[in-house]
Amino acid sequence: MLRLSLRDQIRNEEIRKRARVTDIAQRVAKRWTDDIKRVAGRRWKQAAQVRGFWNSLQKTYVQKCTEIG
Repeated sequence: MLRLSLRDQIRNEEIRKRARVTDIAQRVAKRWTDDIKRVAGRRWKQAAQVRGFWNSLQKTYVQKCTEIG
């Protein structure tokens, strides 16, 4: 137990570090980025700027995610 109160004014990052837990938002963002890179390749940010190409990748991404479960 960390025994903290709001008056301690400790940042969430520090609390997670002390509690040895992962920030779920960062973890989900990394998983999403990893998945996008797998479908679109390393240059996915540039691919996202080409609407037609990105739309086709979106369909592929959805299909792969659906197959995985």
